[in-house]
Order: sequence, then structure tokens, then C-alpha cells
Amino acid sequence: MNIDICSCISNSENFTIPSSEKGNVFVSKCTIPSSKSTVVIIPPYGRTVHDSFLITANLLINDFDVVRFDCRNHVGMSTGDIENYKISTIEMDLMDILKANIVDNIKPIILVGISLSAPVSWKVASKLLNISGVVTLVGVVDMVSTIEKAGEFSLVPYFDPTQEADYYQDVLGFSIITQPFVDDLVEHRYSTLADIKNDVSMLSCPLYMISAADDSWISLDQVKQVIDIAKNAKALCILENSDHELGKSAVIAKKAATFIVDFCKKIVGDSTETVVPELTQLIKASALESEKFSQLEPKELSEKALLLNSKIGQNRVRENC
Repeated sequence: MNIDICSCISNSENFTIPSSEKGNVFVSKCTIPSSKSTVVIIPPYGRTVHDSFLITANLLINDFDVVRFDCRNHVGMSTGDIENYKISTIEMDLMDILKANIVDNIKPIILVGISLSAPVSWKVASKLLNISGVVTLVGVVDMVSTIEKAGEFSLVPYFDPTQEADYYQDVLGFSIITQPFVDDLVEHRYSTLADIKNDVSMLSCPLYMISAADDSWISLDQVKQVIDIAKNAKALCILENSDHELGKSAVIAKKAATFIVDFCKKIVGDSTETVVPELTQLIKASALESEKFSQLEPKELSEKALLLNSKIGQNRVRENC
């Protein structure tokens, strides 16, 4: 079937759902009639729904529905400011989406985690039996080490109450209130390589990892330790001549998107040849999505949320009975 990406983007559903904690989560859902599975893309640090457009387009043209979201206390259209960023917030937002009848549970569900959001994909998949597979791109396996390297500062004072620590730290252009962020890592077991290994060891689904060969923020030896612990189908793909920030190279970014599609197809048992979208189609569809997002009004989102929220509330009542 010939998939028109522009048509998928035009017909995408954009709405907010209420967080089970506080505020609202912005969700964008793209579906196609012939889809074989739903892929949920978990946002990496400092990136919005639209920033994962290339991956989304490659998945759509290969017959996958795609759900993206902006997590709260982050960049994008969800509530909250990025200075209050926490990894557990991403986990909570993802769990709320998976419980909200946004994703078709009849079809296989695949999680795609990117960079700092990869540990969330592993933890959530270790808790839920209805996840068919996880694919991660430059997934962080030692949160503290990666943040220290990316931010060029030490987190040691935040683990030692006897040391004085700055209130804010700049992480890739955004000021983060750091002590609550670090406390959250520890409380929810995201801070160490051992924490990550524990979650991966509990996965009951396939795990496919894509890493950058020259990643200065993540140790490939540690990545290999993590993939070795996975007990089910697994594979590690290393992108040569690439570093952590894959988007700096259009060629590498396209390769990464293709590998994600390849692994998603492997999870659902699809052996057909992977389709690569044409550049002109990508440019047109990306511009269309940008325009569509820019025209979204809070009123429009809230009206859609009201309808969805009533359904979510009914589901939660049933869950608590």
C-alpha cells in the first residue's frame, strides 16, 4: 500500500490528556488504515513532538501508527516548565497515555526511547506485559555519568548533603533545578548502571538498541553490558562515524530512522523491504505538521481533552473497582 505521509499528518489527532499527578500532557497521534502496530515515541531531553518527525515519517510509510507526546515540565505544549524536569515525570506521562485508550491494545505496542528517555522505555516495558518490544536510540545507560559529561559539571555535591550545591545547572541550554532532579533519579532507581541493568533484566519482550560509535557521553562497553543482560530477542546496532547528537548529520539521522523501522518490523515479524520516504515528501509533510501545530489553539485542545477525559475517568473507575 502506498502511504501518503502528508495525508497522515493532515489527519493526525492532537489533544491533551490529564496527568494522574498534575497538569496536562500534549499528545499527537498519527494512524493509517493498514497499520500493523503502534509505536509510542518517548521524547528525549530538550525535544518536542515535532523534533521526532523524521522517525515518525519513516514509521508511517512502513505501516506503523505513531503516538508522540510532549512530557510535562519540559519543552513543547504540555504543562509545566523545564526547570522542574524529572525522569519520573516522563514515566508517569507514558503510563497515563498507555492507560488512556489512545493506543490500540489489539495491535502490538512498541516503545521507542531516545537518549535520556531510553531508561523510561526499559522500566515501563519491564512493568507491563502488553509491550511487544523496545527500540532505543543512543539510550543512556549511566544517567549520572552522561549528564555530567553533557552538562560539563559534577553531580557529586547533590549526592552529598555536606557539600554545597548550586540551585540551578545548565544542561544543554536549559536551566534545571538540580537537587530535586537528582533526588528523583535516586528515588525512582534511574541513577546508576545497576538500576538500568535491573530493569533490562526484567524485560519480557525483545530489545533492540542503536548506539553511536563515537558517543562521548555514553560508554559503548556499558551499552554492551546492558544488551547482554536482556533475556529475549535482542540486537545492538552501532552507527559508525556518529556521536550522540545524531541530528547534526542528515545522513546519520536518516540511517538511525531506518534502523528503528527495521527493528520495529522485526518485532512484529514483518519481512518486507523497508520503505524510505522521498526527501521532497519529508520536506512537504514536515512543513505541514509545523503549520498545523502552530495553529493549535488552547481552546481546541481543551475541547478535545474534555471528551477524552470523560473516557479516561470511566476507565480509571473501572480499574479501581
